Amino acid sequence: MTSEEQAELKQEIERTREQLGETVEALAAKADVKAQARAKASQVTGRLKSKSAQAKQQAAATAGQLQRRLADQAAGSRQKAASISGPAADRARQQAAVAGERLSKVTPDPVQRVAAKAAAAGRERRVQLVMAAGVAVLAWLLIARWRQR
Repeated sequence: MTSEEQAELKQEIERTREQLGETVEALAAKADVKAQARAKASQVTGRLKSKSAQAKQQAAATAGQLQRRLADQAAGSRQKAASISGPAADRARQQAAVAGERLSKVTPDPVQRVAAKAAAAGRERRVQLVMAAGVAVLAWLLIARWRQR
């Protein structure tokens, strides 16, 4: 064997060793289930955080819109209620109670719990009550839309 052939043989042996080392590393990575699970969990966590942030932003925007609508409707309702008296007021209260019962029957339990907490807080702070009611209505609307899909 000539020195040139020996040099080529050494180079081929070196390349083979490098390829074998890379292959062993790749197989070790595939066999490392813990590392794969951590990587997958990290990916899922990142996606969930991103989606959560998007949902929060969307909910905040929608809650703001609903809050404004509810405030406008509440002002209109107060004006109507102030103008109604006597038997008409009693009928309006009864209709409102019936509507409230119907609404509570179709509203999911988690939303009802949130609304109950908001009502308790609202007795102390009216501004926060309007905001909480807006969030409850938003949650109800989101659930209704989700169910329609």
